[in-house]
Amino acid sequence: MPEDVDFEISGCVRARRLRAKKPPRATTTSDRVQVEHRDQRHGHEQELEPDATYEDIAIEKRVRGEIVVE
Repeated sequence: MPEDVDFEISGCVRARRLRAKKPPRATTTSDRVQVEHRDQRHGHEQELEPDATYEDIAIEKRVRGEIVVE
């Protein structure tokens, strides 16, 4: 995807201690939009488990998109 995109959404959470009571299960759907996802996780496995406690973790997410004209 080119550097000049139509939108970008990003977020980050860092915690010394986090209890994942009910981890989020999110999906992204797109209609006439080309989407690029980027996830980075530090200090834990790929998916958070329900009722698990994590220490020194970081989760960074970014969604970038470009409107596709037909």
